[in-house]
Amino acid sequence: MLCKGHPEEFVKYMEYCRGLKFEDRPDAQFLRKLFKDLFYRLGYEHDYIFDWMVKKSTAGKALKPSEDIPAMDEEEKKEDDIPKEDDPVD
Repeated sequence: MLCKGHPEEFVKYMEYCRGLKFEDRPDAQFLRKLFKDLFYRLGYEHDYIFDWMVKKSTAGKALKPSEDIPAMDEEEKKEDDIPKEDDPVD
């Protein structure tokens, strides 16, 4: 009933999780493949554009990241990975 109206992969996921004992380690590879296959079966493409990267316009139409997020060149990406002296330490 919980997964009614959703793809069967959600039922499989819930049944798999329900069947785990406390000391069992979940098969993350199996679970990842379950949803990855669903992703492609539903016709989605892995375009590296995530929901949190896309701003919504006032009309409700999503803007493309290229329209509002400046692209970083390879040199900027490398510099961004290097910690700065004044960066807070976790």
